[in-house]
Amino acid sequence: MAESFRTTSCASHGHPEFTILFTEPRLPGMENWLLSYLESTVAAGTRYHPGETIRIGWNLVRVRGRDDGTLGLAERTDAQTWAEQIDRTLRDVWYQREVAAGVGLTDRLDFPGEDQRVTISSCGLESPVLVLARTEPDDSESSGWSVECFEDHAHRSSYYTTLLELATAMPFAVQFFALPVATTVLIESPEITPTGTIRPHIVDAEGVELSPVPGSYLDYLVNGSPAD
Repeated sequence: MAESFRTTSCASHGHPEFTILFTEPRLPGMENWLLSYLESTVAAGTRYHPGETIRIGWNLVRVRGRDDGTLGLAERTDAQTWAEQIDRTLRDVWYQREVAAGVGLTDRLDFPGEDQRVTISSCGLESPVLVLARTEPDDSESSGWSVECFEDHAHRSSYYTTLLELATAMPFAVQFFALPVATTVLIESPEITPTGTIRPHIVDAEGVELSPVPGSYLDYLVNGSPAD
């Protein structure tokens, strides 16, 4: 059953309130995080209008007018379809924050845009270890992310796509998208890990693997639960 939450201070700034909808079980506290963000931006002078898109984390969401006079937010359910809900957008933010916190990088979170460019090594998609590397982007169209090949061989050609298209093909990669420039993530596929799930290794600019904070979500991904 859908749940809705509403801002309470936008009207005092001459702006419609927002109503946000969840169609799936929500992660704790994320509704308050978004409501506070919307209220603070309105208080600072931002004005939102139906039909425009805004960025929440790495996702674009579309502002909609609602029959009750408030504004709603719609997210993509696929490349061509939008629905008034905010589930995936806030879930992505939560996991991206948890991954960064797991290696002490919360203060360096750097959300790219879903429409930004990513460079794909053709042979990199075939390796049992997926390599995601982020460098300083060349221009505003680039996310700085690339998929590189882990294998030591003559590499095939590379091509460009968008982060949204990469996320559609590899949803598990989304949780790493907000890691900062000069970060590399090596992701072992479930077929070669003892836990049967992906196992990531986050490496800094010096090539040193960052150890996950004990008990963190990232620690669970890397080392499994105590019962595993």
